[in-house]
Amino acid sequence: NAIRPKLQLTFNTFTVKSGEDLKIEILVVGDPAPKIEWKKEGQAVKETSRLEILNKASLTLLHIRHGVREHSGQYSVTASNSAGKDTTTITVVFRVTAKNSAGVWSVPSESITILAQDVIEAPTAFIDPTFKSTIIIQAGETFVIEADYFGKPLPEVAWLKDGKEIEKGTPKIEVKNTITHTTLTARDCTRVDGGRYVLSLSNSGGTTTISVNVKVLDRPGSPDGPLKVKVISAEKCNLNWNPPLNDGGASITHYIIEKRETSRVTWTEVEPHIEDISYKVTKLVCGKEYVFRIAAVNKYGAGDFLESEPFVAQNPFKPPSAPSTPVASAVTGDSVVLTWERPESDGGSEIDGYILEKRDKDGVRWTKCNKRRLNDMRFRCTGLAEGHYYQFRVLAENAAGVGAPSESTFINVRVLDSPSAPTNLEVKDVKRDSVSISWEPPLIDGGTKISHYIVEKREEARKAFTSVCSNCVRNSYKIDNLHQGSFYYFRVIAVNEFGPGQPAETAEAVKVSEAPPPPGKITLSDVTCNSARLSWEKPDHDGGSKIASYTVEMQTRGDNIWTKYSESKALEVTIDGMTAGKEYFFRVSAVNDKGTSEPKSLLTPVVVKDNSAKPVINLLNNTFNVKVGNDLKIDVPFKGMPLPTVVWNKEGNMLKETSRVTVQTSESASQVFIKDATRFDAGVYEVILSNAAGTTSAEIFVNIFERPGPPSDLSVEEVSADFVSLTWQPPLYTGGSEISNYIVEKRDIGSSVWQNVSATVARSSIKVSRLTQGTEYQFRVAAENRYGKSQYLETETVIAQYPFRPPGPPTNIHVVQASKSVMIIAWDKPDSDGGSPIIGYHVESKDQSSILWTKVNRSPVIENQYKVTNVEEGLIYEFRICAENLAGVGPCGKPSESVAARDQCDAPSNLKVTNVTNTSVSLSWDKPHYDGGAKITSYIVERIELPDSCWLKCNFTNLMDTFFEVSELSEGEQYEFRVTAKNAAECFSAPSETTGPITVQHDIEPPIIILDEKFRQVVVVKAGDVLKIDAEIYGRPNPTVFWLKNGRNISTKGRVEILATKSHTSLLVRESVRKDSGQYTLTVQNTGGATSRAVTCKVLDIPGPPAGPLEVSGQSAEKCTLSWGPPHENGGAEVLHYVVEKCETSPSCSHRPYGHPPQSLQSPGLLLRDESSMPQLPMAVKETCPLTNQNMHKRAEIRIPRNV
Repeated sequence: NAIRPKLQLTFNTFTVKSGEDLKIEILVVGDPAPKIEWKKEGQAVKETSRLEILNKASLTLLHIRHGVREHSGQYSVTASNSAGKDTTTITVVFRVTAKNSAGVWSVPSESITILAQDVIEAPTAFIDPTFKSTIIIQAGETFVIEADYFGKPLPEVAWLKDGKEIEKGTPKIEVKNTITHTTLTARDCTRVDGGRYVLSLSNSGGTTTISVNVKVLDRPGSPDGPLKVKVISAEKCNLNWNPPLNDGGASITHYIIEKRETSRVTWTEVEPHIEDISYKVTKLVCGKEYVFRIAAVNKYGAGDFLESEPFVAQNPFKPPSAPSTPVASAVTGDSVVLTWERPESDGGSEIDGYILEKRDKDGVRWTKCNKRRLNDMRFRCTGLAEGHYYQFRVLAENAAGVGAPSESTFINVRVLDSPSAPTNLEVKDVKRDSVSISWEPPLIDGGTKISHYIVEKREEARKAFTSVCSNCVRNSYKIDNLHQGSFYYFRVIAVNEFGPGQPAETAEAVKVSEAPPPPGKITLSDVTCNSARLSWEKPDHDGGSKIASYTVEMQTRGDNIWTKYSESKALEVTIDGMTAGKEYFFRVSAVNDKGTSEPKSLLTPVVVKDNSAKPVINLLNNTFNVKVGNDLKIDVPFKGMPLPTVVWNKEGNMLKETSRVTVQTSESASQVFIKDATRFDAGVYEVILSNAAGTTSAEIFVNIFERPGPPSDLSVEEVSADFVSLTWQPPLYTGGSEISNYIVEKRDIGSSVWQNVSATVARSSIKVSRLTQGTEYQFRVAAENRYGKSQYLETETVIAQYPFRPPGPPTNIHVVQASKSVMIIAWDKPDSDGGSPIIGYHVESKDQSSILWTKVNRSPVIENQYKVTNVEEGLIYEFRICAENLAGVGPCGKPSESVAARDQCDAPSNLKVTNVTNTSVSLSWDKPHYDGGAKITSYIVERIELPDSCWLKCNFTNLMDTFFEVSELSEGEQYEFRVTAKNAAECFSAPSETTGPITVQHDIEPPIIILDEKFRQVVVVKAGDVLKIDAEIYGRPNPTVFWLKNGRNISTKGRVEILATKSHTSLLVRESVRKDSGQYTLTVQNTGGATSRAVTCKVLDIPGPPAGPLEVSGQSAEKCTLSWGPPHENGGAEVLHYVVEKCETSPSCSHRPYGHPPQSLQSPGLLLRDESSMPQLPMAVKETCPLTNQNMHKRAEIRIPRNV
């Protein structure tokens, strides 16, 4: 786009002393380059020896040497191009002051009046269009950023990089400023020199900024730390790091890993080529201290290293704890099946396996049962001797070693016998007339299933046991109808099809008793100003053990602590020492040898005062408990003057009297009688007493006890092959008592017999294990409280099986990277994991000519890629993958494409679009950095039509060039392109990076010329050297190039050669001479417009001959005076001096009598001769001039008249 011209000048008025020099520099900005025109008083300025006008690329200069008053006046400068024009006016005054020989100065000449005031203009800056895009340079190169600026007053210039001001005068970065120009030069660039450079200009008129982005292609920085080291074992560790923050302008190809023992100074290479940002290091020496370091590598080399902290190679874990005690089953005459549970702690490392050991009961040496390490927690041990007792134990092993052995278990190897004694016989609960016991199945079931148990009891005074239950199918039993206070022994015998086994007996006698219930009614009487008398009734029973005493406690209102007042064996006590006016609470508890009963409270506080008229309720207990079906009596004694009226409410409503519910009230008490209590009689009762002195009320809580309702919401939460998890909600009705436990039973759907799972479940969930895979089961649950067991709640039938299946086949199996020794394959997860997380993959390979697949990995592969190292160079391989979950190994996926074990070549790089038309796109690219060990033989160009299409091949012939024009495209459509290389080994590279979306249309960009900085100044060369002007050109369509010299076309014949490509043009002049000096203009043109750049060249050569004629004057017999004019061409430099030679014609000799700068010379020493006989005396004048530190001379002969 064209830019309108602008002239920038700091001052518009110049006053100079006559005889001095004046230079006026004006900054010119515009594109294309403006035409400059100087005028004085409306007339074009004519250049003279004293007045010179010089026009450069962005500057025009008026130079007045030894100015006089005639040079004063109004000058105007006009800059114009196709975008417009700009004009500025300048006033120049030369003042003259005269001085005579006496040293007296005259009055200065007249001067114009100037108003001294500040002209404020905001700063403006202009920068070459090439800096508007990112500047890309190689490391070690130098880049220069230039800008012209203007402003009044003169702006302050500051260069910033990444937001921070650049210090001036640093060794690498140099900033030079003039009044209209600033230059930033960065030498020996590295990647840290890349970034965003900002030129900031500020004065009182404002601030303006221009930014330039610079990208330095260099080696990458160090990886982003920290370098994390995770110790796996004493020989292995994992390294993890992050990519470098600065990649040096190119993608990271791989990383280098090195290690060093801290006791050494040399580094050892661990992995020279790793593309991931993590690595597993092996073969470490236990106990050694190591340091690792990582360096990133791109195509420009390896960057700085990132070091880790020192660490010691040692195991981060310990051996596992002991497994559970092995459990025996399926005992035969020479074998036994043992099972066990995992250790509680794996020591921090996964369990690798188990070791099972045995020894004879009378032996001392343990021997291994398994030759190989066991991965399962079940083993069948064979080769046992019938009738022998054996001990077995299990040891777990992880990466740290073998852990502690489990507790041993005894096995008596015998064939089909009665069972051993049940284990863990315990007394669970003791009541006043019942005892609940539980046990576990015997360790030895005699080779057959336990059918039931026999429960027996005997009193301590007797020697014989009596049977309580002869067919108990659960592992617990409640023994009722025992005598209170008696001592009993209990035993349990397991029974199988071969008869009863050994009994298990309680170690000590159990006394049938319990803590007593709370005392009965509490009565308050004889209240005085400091004492009161309490009396109470005995509990309903003593719990099977004699009441030893009663504990009386008291509490002051507002205090939260109960204070023990006394222990009394009587049923009353007098409490002294109370404070008049205070209120007290009292409660009484019964004590026997089984413990203390719940306290019975006197709910209403006792006010220590005499004769209260307000009704007082003497309710000693506000809670009444009764079993369903029994009668309930609520007795509320009271006092009041006058006699209060009594009202009974239940749950906020007036209590209705029926045939079951009656209310009786006397002068001192009110009673409620309820016959055959039901669950609906439970609730909160309120008694309200009212008289003239006030109203008093009390709440009474009635609990009706019975067995609970069934549990609710019984559901199967989880089903597996050998267990089922059940959950349920507590009963909606608890029977007035807390649920003590739940009873869970199961049955095979083919049987009508329910088997006990557990009768002591405390929570509302259970995991039923030891199920048979494939069997259909039904489960039921009942709740139990102290008053009985609820009805059962049953589940639907459930089949014991895994809730998932093996996973599907992996997809998209392909070879990511192939070489002559290594292949990396990758794949996608299966579409279905079968309902269980995938625990690993199995990799198989085969030669293309083989039909047998070979497994590659020893253990399941966790990630979705695998590195195959055991390949043979030249063979063609195929790979297939299958996934595994807890249900097993799934089917294999579709095999990968056949890939040869050869080194792959790199992908082509730097793919770019060079031209776009309405039917074609021109591409170019660079060869691969690595050809895979074989010559690149062809390229394949592919395209894809966006948004939804597939990649299509563009070239159908062998393409050897690194450029290609894709034709027959649809106008207006968007395409992406990529290139693949192929080498002589028939190996294809990975596709290159795509070009990004390209729209097929006439892409018109006006032409741009980019010249090197040196061509903005006058280009000076020596005569005979090569004059070369280079320029980068850009434009779409490709522009046409024209070269002009001093406004005329340049002929390319002889010494002149013009070269032009799509992006570059150059003018080459060989063996330059003085006439090659001048202004060369480069013009480029396309349908988007035209632009030009001018370059001024000067060829330094020897000067031309002095201007003639050579005049001779002042002749005498011994001397003459010579005069001549300066040469018309000075060879590009000022004439230093002249050389005068003479030659006598007769002896043909020459002599240099004198060399002097003036243009006249008096030559002495001439011979006096007669004119007629005087020979012709030719004289030569030689002029010398400097040319690039050398003197070159040219001689021109001028004839001197004969009359000299």
